[in-house]
Order: sequence, then structure tokens, then C-alpha cells
Amino acid sequence: MQQDKLEFFASCLAGLEAPLADELKSLGIRSVRPLGGGVAFFCDVRHALKACLWSRLASRIMLVVGRVDARMADLLFEDALELPWEDVVAPGASIAVSAHGMNDELRNTRFTALKVKDAVCDRLREARGERPDVDAECPDAAIDVRVREKRATISLDLSGASLYRRTYLAPDDGAEAPLECALAAGLLALAGWDGRARAGAACVDAACGDGAVVVEAAAVACDLAPGLTRERWGFFGWAQSSPAIWNELIAQADDRFEAGLAAACASDALDAPASARPDLDVVRFAGLSASSPAIARARGRAKRAGLRQAVSIEPGGAEEAGALVERVSAAAAAARDTAGVPDGAEASGCLVASVLGARERSSEASAQADAAAFVAAATNAAAPAGSEC
Repeated sequence: MQQDKLEFFASCLAGLEAPLADELKSLGIRSVRPLGGGVAFFCDVRHALKACLWSRLASRIMLVVGRVDARMADLLFEDALELPWEDVVAPGASIAVSAHGMNDELRNTRFTALKVKDAVCDRLREARGERPDVDAECPDAAIDVRVREKRATISLDLSGASLYRRTYLAPDDGAEAPLECALAAGLLALAGWDGRARAGAACVDAACGDGAVVVEAAAVACDLAPGLTRERWGFFGWAQSSPAIWNELIAQADDRFEAGLAAACASDALDAPASARPDLDVVRFAGLSASSPAIARARGRAKRAGLRQAVSIEPGGAEEAGALVERVSAAAAAARDTAGVPDGAEASGCLVASVLGARERSSEASAQADAAAFVAAATNAAAPAGSEC
């Protein structure tokens, strides 16, 4: 496998393919093609690891190992056996194989996964003299098989857990929490928040729920890589992964976050004790909620993200929203004036995002309903996924 021409696929929520393609291009990846449910791209190892670290919109980053004949189980096995698994699975890494999709001959996904697993193990035994361990629960290298009609695509998951499961989520956050993070990141991308954040704009979520929108907004503005504090990755089991490159990328991301946080926060806020509440006269990112448990969860997320000084979550409802928007907008304008940043179109006003927090979500289904609402609003409305104030 040529390291400078590796093929990848970044999956995402439907409706976010174009913003994800733009995001990958912004990371220096040139060969990018949006498809249904994600983006195909070609790059080297460095840029693949960079995509894992920095993508806010991708759910998973998959290395495409090969496409094989799936007309019969024996043909699937034979083609999978020919793939260069010694260049894919790191020595000593445990593996697991999952399969999705069926056809007339491959009707059982567990059987399909078993055939590919046998091929991988046989190939590695021939190349290295021993079979890899199989760990169905927590593998070092997770192999994905996608059957579609007469062909199957076999990939290595470089992400591990979904990239939507941000490290600021609490262990007891429900299954819908990663989807909330994805919806928040998508809402902000469709609203053009990245450019506005760099220009010094403010963001208020007038019904913030658990704080996903305002925390994601602050993370963008503070240049916080979403994967910076993630401890386990799927590419740890990838033979071509480079610890040296990864450590360099992490060091660069650390420096960028330190500089971004300093630029987004007043100096006295950075020096405040951990127990101190953010000062609304200097905060650019704020949320409102009428629920005490939701406020506690949102504040916890901001703290775990390392954004305690940048984000304020306040009790209140719609009647307090106007005053909060004015206060946060004034703080953002003052910060731009201090930094000598001109008030351009992107910096003016305040992005008010309330789609995700319009109600307290109690199930994944309600979060999915919000997804449909924000994608429709973002793609069809004159003002994308947000309003000016």
C-alpha cells in the first residue's frame, strides 16, 4: 500500500457531506469526494491522523483496505486473503471483524464476518508465523465489512469509538449524547460559525439543554481539537500509523488550544480559581436553561472540555434571552476592540442557536427529530441554521 495514496472514507450524518468535505480540505487533504453518508478521500498517514484529531463532523475515519468479490462465501474468503493485511494490522494487535449488509448468498452478517476474520488470520499467520488474537469487545484493530450486491468493501476503523462521542461527555451520558454533539457541530458548520468565530463573534444558545451547541461553538473559537484528550484510537492497531507523527500533531494541537483559549478569554478569567463562575461581561459563549440538572450537566461538559473560563451556562428562559444576547454581544465587541479586530460582517451580531435545545430530549428519537429540523432549516432557510441579533 502506497502511504501517500491511501484511500479513506469519513462517515457523517446525512446532510453534512458537503461541510465535511470542506473541513477535510481545510486540513490540507486535496483529493476529496462527497458521497451519500460521508466523504471519500485520498491522503498520506499524516493527514489521515490529522483528520482523526481535528474532524468535528466525521463519525468515523475508515481506511479502505480493498474491495472484494462477494458473490459467494468462498470468493469473499479468497479475495480477502489476497489483501495485504501485514501492511494493515500492526504486529501484536488484536482484531475483530464486523459485517453489514447482505445479498442472496451472504445472508448472515456473523458468517460474513467469520469468513473475513479467517482470511485475515490465515494471511497474518503466513506472513508472521502466528495468528492475531481476536477481541470482540475491545480490539486494537477493528475491521469493517460492507456488503452491497456482488461486492464488499473491507476497511479498518481508525477511530475506535465514534468521533461524535466527545471526551467532554460524562460516562453516564446516554446513547443520544454523541448524536447531540454531532447535531451541534453540524448546526454550527452550516451556519458558517468557523469563519465567524475567527472574526470574534459571540454565540448564545437560548435553550441550551445539556450545552452541546455552546460548548461546540466555544471549542471552535478556542481552536480546540475534538480528539485532543481522547486516550484510545483505532489507528493504534494500524501497521502504518506513526507514533512520532501523532505526538507531533498532539503537540501542535496543544499549542493551538493554549493560544486560542488565551485569545478567546480575558486574561483575568484564565487566572481565576477553578471554582469561579465565568464573568458575563467578558464571556462570548453562553447558554440558558430552565432545568437545574441540565445546567449542571452543561457546566460539567464545559469544564471537562477545558472551556470553563470561556462558557457561561445561566438559569433562565426566553424572557432572559434578549438581555443575555446583548451582554454577550457587548463582551465580544469589547474583546474585538481590545484586540484591534475590525467589526466585519462575520463578527457583527451574535449567532443565536436554539434548535437543539428547544426541548429537553429524553430519547434518541427526539434528538433525531431535531436533526431533521436543523438540516432542513440550514439547507432551505434564507439564514442558515441560526438567526442574527
